[in-house]
Amino acid sequence: MPVNSEEVFTYLKNTKSLRDQVTVNRGNPDAALAQASKTYEAAYRWPFQLHGMMGPSCAVADVGKEQTTIYTGTQGSFETRKAVAELLGVPEKNVRVLWREASGSYGRMGADDVAEDAALLSRAAGKPVRYSGCAMTNMPGNPKVRPSWIWPAPASTRRARSLPGILPTAVFL
Repeated sequence: MPVNSEEVFTYLKNTKSLRDQVTVNRGNPDAALAQASKTYEAAYRWPFQLHGMMGPSCAVADVGKEQTTIYTGTQGSFETRKAVAELLGVPEKNVRVLWREASGSYGRMGADDVAEDAALLSRAAGKPVRYSGCAMTNMPGNPKVRPSWIWPAPASTRRARSLPGILPTAVFL
């Protein structure tokens, strides 16, 4: 496998696609381009991207006999409340989720996971618990965009290539 950006893009350009899929087949692009007064060609590289947290995830949980309180930067307070209630086996009305500002993210945040972890740890310890994740624990669950390279080709055969086995699939010309 490639170990740096140049090797990744060389691999993309020289490796046969695992599958070619035509999503739209309308008109005659070669004829249209032949009639055009001006055409442009360009190659575009799209590097690997992680759509994840820009900082560590953190939550504080205080699981009591009657009430559970969670402080978290979640993007989904109601979903977090439901998940914590299910984990603890208590009614949702007994779980209070208080939003606190946290680091930003592109895509899924790890704040939901740490809120659940903190709740389980607080119940086990019998006292409030602050639980923090880190970038390495957040990365596996965050969305990723695989590297792609688009380069000039006859209009009827244009396609994008991306590294196999790295999710999600990117679709280009």
